[in-house]
Amino acid sequence: MSRIAADHGLSEQRVADGLARMRADGMVRIRTDVARSVTGWPVYAWYFVRTPARQIQQMRQLMAQIPEARTALAVASQYNLVVAVWLREMTDVMRFEAALEAAVPSARIVDRSVVFRMGKHLGRLIDEEGRATLGFVHPFTP
Repeated sequence: MSRIAADHGLSEQRVADGLARMRADGMVRIRTDVARSVTGWPVYAWYFVRTPARQIQQMRQLMAQIPEARTALAVASQYNLVVAVWLREMTDVMRFEAALEAAVPSARIVDRSVVFRMGKHLGRLIDEEGRATLGFVHPFTP
């Protein structure tokens, strides 16, 4: 909080109060990152969805209720919704896809991608087991 306060010319107390209010109102959720390899959810999949614009909010709300869903982003591209999920095993990739299309029949998964290994995450180098190392990299470094 001290860094947020200093960066914005606010007192630490004001930042703490603001964050507490936002948490109470459901505007902010605190989460921590964890190596997928130790979660029991080691498969990281992305779904690229095309759905009628009137259903985007419904789809995002649905994703918020699904434990596997990590993020759902409305985007302006050939797909209008991108969903990232953590799954227990590779066979769940197709199961999740079928369940998503059954829940919203007008949604079409146009593409999907499975991430087998990440070399860095949130500016941290990731080791072979999927854990953060002590090394940092610039966020725009490939």
